[in-house]
Amino acid sequence: MNLRKHVAGFIIFSTIVGSAVLINAYLSAPANRVRTVLISKTVPQAPVEASQPIKFKVLQVSLDLANNKSYTELCLERQPGQPAPERVWVTTIFFTPEHPGIVSMSKVAIRQPFAQSDQSDFVAMASGSSFAAPYGSGFFARVYVSTDYSDYSNFPDETFVRDITGAIPVVIQWRNIKYTPQTTVKKFTR
Repeated sequence: MNLRKHVAGFIIFSTIVGSAVLINAYLSAPANRVRTVLISKTVPQAPVEASQPIKFKVLQVSLDLANNKSYTELCLERQPGQPAPERVWVTTIFFTPEHPGIVSMSKVAIRQPFAQSDQSDFVAMASGSSFAAPYGSGFFARVYVSTDYSDYSNFPDETFVRDITGAIPVVIQWRNIKYTPQTTVKKFTR
């Protein structure tokens, strides 16, 4: 092979690779757009509400059967510019598809939920929960958040719907029980 052919091939290869890199960088760069700014004499202010709706996302609901506690882990978010509520009430309703009605309910207060920021993660822990269904049932939960203790506007009516499509499956933490046989087995020897 000729040295000139090698050099020419290397130059062509380098040109093609360099062009591909430049085209990729050009096409993947963010578009610089000039944003239009509307200037007005008065800036409209959002009205400050006395009781504001709290946005929340339930991360997990679990039952600790060894300590007889329920845990509701959720992320709370408030609207910026609205007054921070002094406390937030988290109500967790437990039910099973097999048993009619509400199996158990817990209501926990979270004090000063937005003291650090407008969005925070919390775990609402309730103790002493008793259940009207056996522990082997598949539990589901619905969670409601309110700024008022006596606010029952989000609650279901007396005909509680046991539809599990919008419900949260409950993680159950069982007791750590070691198996002990009821009768002793004697070793058989011949």
